[in-house]
Amino acid sequence: TDAALTGIDAGGGDDIVDNTGTLTVGEVVSPPGGCLDISIACSRAASVAIDLVSLVSARLGATATLTGIAGGEGSDTITNTGTLTVGDSEEWMVIGETDSFAGAIAGFLETSEAYGLASVDATGMQGGAGDDGIFNEATLQVNSRSYADAYAETDVPVIGFLLALALSNANSDATATGIAGGEGEDTLGNSGDLRVDAQAQARARSVGSVGLLERVVAEATATASAVAIGIDTGGGSNTATNTGTMAVEAFSETRTTTTASTGAGGEAFSDDNNALLDATATGIRGQAGNDTLDNGGGMTVTARTGERGVYSLDVFSEDH
Repeated sequence: TDAALTGIDAGGGDDIVDNTGTLTVGEVVSPPGGCLDISIACSRAASVAIDLVSLVSARLGATATLTGIAGGEGSDTITNTGTLTVGDSEEWMVIGETDSFAGAIAGFLETSEAYGLASVDATGMQGGAGDDGIFNEATLQVNSRSYADAYAETDVPVIGFLLALALSNANSDATATGIAGGEGEDTLGNSGDLRVDAQAQARARSVGSVGLLERVVAEATATASAVAIGIDTGGGSNTATNTGTMAVEAFSETRTTTTASTGAGGEAFSDDNNALLDATATGIRGQAGNDTLDNGGGMTVTARTGERGVYSLDVFSEDH
């Protein structure tokens, strides 16, 4: 599932774009409900298999790209003197959910896999090829929020003879950029109030259970990456200046849970130590080229990661 939203797209040519009013791109306005009701892009997949030998896999992802004002090709002048908001500051903008179940009353090899992906990239004001001038003189807020969830369950309630696997993997990426230059020699500036926030959360859960004899393994992996940039110069030799107020924040969080249980003669293994987190926040970022970067205003840059709800259970019905 892919979604793309743009408030103003100037296209090719040397354009002049000025937002003097209120422009909102990507606000989640639907009332709370299911996955499709509370996000811009959503994917949900479920797979079930019940047999002596089962291999079931649920894999699906959702992505979204949001841009407030896009300059396109040519040497453009883009100015915001109004209120420009990209994304939603409270709701998950992109959601990827997968559920997988494999089982049988008695089985030889049961495997359940679930892979969930959510990715969102939001930009407030974006230049393209050419020598652009991009300026925020009023209020610019960019939000990027993604959530991925994967749940895998394998259940053989009576007796198993070989192996039962429950594997879950959730991957969430959120990128937010306030002002982005492209190729060329750009002049980028913030003299107003610029706020950029990226949040990514991933949750992976695996449950495996067998009545007798069989070996059961439950593994969960969650990856969350959040990147927030106030001003990104892009390629070329550029000038980027902040004389206003800038707040840039990136936050990523993972949750992993595994449960493995078996009866007499079996072995249970669980692994939830597979949490990968990354949060990167940058006020003004220069890239290749001879850039001039200047902060003469107020700038706050914060990056945080969190890991919670992490635990493993190896449950046996007899003493070991």
